[in-house]
Amino acid sequence: MTYKNKVANILAGINWITKLGIKNVEEVSIIDIPSEWSKFYDTEDEWVRLPFLEKELGVTACLYRAKAGRIFAAHIHRNTNETIFVRSGGITIVTPKYTKVLGKYDAHTILKGVPHICYFDEYEDSLLEITWCPPMKGWNASFVEDISVQLEDKD
Repeated sequence: MTYKNKVANILAGINWITKLGIKNVEEVSIIDIPSEWSKFYDTEDEWVRLPFLEKELGVTACLYRAKAGRIFAAHIHRNTNETIFVRSGGITIVTPKYTKVLGKYDAHTILKGVPHICYFDEYEDSLLEITWCPPMKGWNASFVEDISVQLEDKD
């Protein structure tokens, strides 16, 4: 791990420690991931279910298209691991213990119960393949409201 990454990880931990404990938590459950491209929740992002992956791998799966520069709010999947594979664009994942920068064809698994924020590439839209294992019924997460973790340098 480089010095720059260590500093980013320390900053991420400090931000979570100072902010996470004082915010409200909102439970969000979406009954089913759509089978055609649709808006995700109350955002301009879009997603679509991947039934082939679900059947073959025994997971919940989707493609997720995020607008450039968007931040996916702090959230937790309490009962499932989340694996993100970047098909185009990029994403920076910030947790209380680390910061992970992913580019095209990179993947990372966030273990169940680990809170995380996702910063999408600033210059181009991102397309992600996301799987959750064990599978969920639909999609659900616990959102931590009004968290604005800002890292000066996410690299």
